Amino acid sequence: MTDTERKQNETAYREVEDQLERRYPLKQFVAFHNGHIVYDSADFDDLQRGLRQQGIDQFQSMIVRIGDELPDYVEIMPLFEFVDG
Repeated sequence: MTDTERKQNETAYREVEDQLERRYPLKQFVAFHNGHIVYDSADFDDLQRGLRQQGIDQFQSMIVRIGDELPDYVEIMPLFEFVDG
């Protein structure tokens, strides 16, 4: 996700943050993409499938879990950095 996409999704999240707990049950996963909510599910695997069906890579979206705090900063490391070989 580019910085622009990240900021767009974070801005969209902040705009509706106070409404999310009224709209979705606690622990529900909600995915933001291009500044919009594009999918939600109580099951993370289902959320991933729903995003793929829409042609959205989960790493190009911002996924939040209702009731959890959004961190100020997250760094995602590529899988190959954890593989010994």
